[in-house]
Amino acid sequence: MSFSVWCLVVFCLTWKSTGGDVVDDLLGDFTSRLKDIGEVLLPVPEDTLKEGLQRAGSFFIPLDSETELCRNHSRLMYESFLNFDFWAIRMVDASSKVPSGILDGHIMDLGSHDQCVSVEAPEKLFRGQTCVVETRGFLPESVDKLNPERSLFVSIRTDLLFTVCVPSSCTAQDVKAHLNVVLNSVNASAIIFDSSCSSDIPIPFNAAEWMVILLAALILGLVILSTSYENSSMGTDKNTLLCAFSLRTNGRQMLSTHTSSAALTCLNGLRVLALLWIMTGHRMLQMLGAIKLRQKDIVERIDHLPWSPVENTHLAVEIFFLISGILVTYGYLRQTLKSRKLNILHFYLYRYLRLTPALAAVVLLYATVALRFSDGPLWRRYFDVLSSDCRHYWWATLLYIN
Repeated sequence: MSFSVWCLVVFCLTWKSTGGDVVDDLLGDFTSRLKDIGEVLLPVPEDTLKEGLQRAGSFFIPLDSETELCRNHSRLMYESFLNFDFWAIRMVDASSKVPSGILDGHIMDLGSHDQCVSVEAPEKLFRGQTCVVETRGFLPESVDKLNPERSLFVSIRTDLLFTVCVPSSCTAQDVKAHLNVVLNSVNASAIIFDSSCSSDIPIPFNAAEWMVILLAALILGLVILSTSYENSSMGTDKNTLLCAFSLRTNGRQMLSTHTSSAALTCLNGLRVLALLWIMTGHRMLQMLGAIKLRQKDIVERIDHLPWSPVENTHLAVEIFFLISGILVTYGYLRQTLKSRKLNILHFYLYRYLRLTPALAAVVLLYATVALRFSDGPLWRRYFDVLSSDCRHYWWATLLYIN
């Protein structure tokens, strides 16, 4: 029976992630039927097929890992795979295969993350874990020089990218050590970071995350108390400070369309256009970094006229710099007309206190709990770059010197 045919049928069978008695009952019938089909459509000696299974298993399963626990669990997975145990086949099947459209630059594949992390070994020894493997050395050196060592978007790298489904007891370094042994024969190497592997095993909260959760609960409590106070107060007998966190007060101010006579309302339209430009540009740039997008399509279309706004999204950011400069100059001139002297210290302090609280909240979230907001094969790898910068350079960001 062909390995590829077997994996195809197993993929069709695994629509129910928990397996179940129905799948187990049907598996024997499908196996018997596929064996008959394979003898007709793929008349290959049994020894050749067995060798193919062994080679596939030795590539996907980290038998050459560094830690003893990973080696033991990988050996169990390897032997179970050769014995056609359903859980082991599902893990190998969840790993990447050769994608279609390679000649057009489709050299990246993410396998089946959900299938991988749903697998559990017998006696709950371990669960499936997806590791995203970036490589170096498959493409010519002239192309490889263009690759950043650690890009923000994984797919910016122009080299082979694939995933392997391995036991959750294996570390990223275990997988890297094994794949370097395998890829060494073709003068290629694996690039794997600690954030390249992900599973559905819950990660305990650390002290910093608990502090952020406590701070969020404190702010929520203030909002509830402040809103309750405003709702219970009668007439104008309200303390302004106690209403500072009220939903009614802040909601009324945020949704108000009232403008003062001194406001430059002509800039509002420019703000909207620039904002839409930035949102569209960033969305399209995200699409350009999609794993499934073929590199040939990007090269052929990137210089077309309709793509010009996307390539020049940075100009929309400069529009906001222009608007800020206009408003600062306008405010200075208004104060000059009122015979007021500009206080430089007060000016910078006011702007710092106005901008920093929101920026600090975003930095705090990115450095701690924001990693838990989503999941997927690339999420930890992508978000670790942002989170690491916020953890190490938060002070530079809050001082606006980053």
